[in-house]
Amino acid sequence: FYGREGLKLNSCRTEADGVALEYLSGETLEACLDSLLERGRNEELEKLLFTYIDKVRRIHSGEIFFKTPEFIEVFGDVPLEKNYRCSGISNIDLVPANILIDNDRISVIDYEWTFPFPVPKKYLIYRAVYYAYYQIFKAEGKSLADWLKSAGLTEEETECFARMEEHFQEYFFANCKCD
Repeated sequence: FYGREGLKLNSCRTEADGVALEYLSGETLEACLDSLLERGRNEELEKLLFTYIDKVRRIHSGEIFFKTPEFIEVFGDVPLEKNYRCSGISNIDLVPANILIDNDRISVIDYEWTFPFPVPKKYLIYRAVYYAYYQIFKAEGKSLADWLKSAGLTEEETECFARMEEHFQEYFFANCKCD
């Protein structure tokens, strides 16, 4: 999925006491966006963000979404009425902080929240914009609602996706093996 859009996954291998990830250098998409914002280059910032969002759209457009029991367990039984597009495997953590850019190489460096069931691509877009807003754009002046609308999400969808995110956070903390 990712290779067609010029994205690579950070390689990972199992070891006796866990996993080892390939060491990569570069700058996160979040840092690139933040730098553009600091320099007042808002048009470039929006172009870069939405170029990335378009990649996410294309990656996750191969199938029609349907709710599975696993989806409901993680995201809740939210009212998803439309024929949403998705892929059968869903990395919901495609946020700018998890995209590393090193010259022409663009890598997904964190994919631990990849699920083997469909999740609407619009939710993935919601998360990318939501986290970009709160980690980068909040002080810029444009509202989160405006950013989400620019990404093609309706008010009803954003309300539904906010409920999904709340349910996911509850699922995360209930299942977190953090010390």
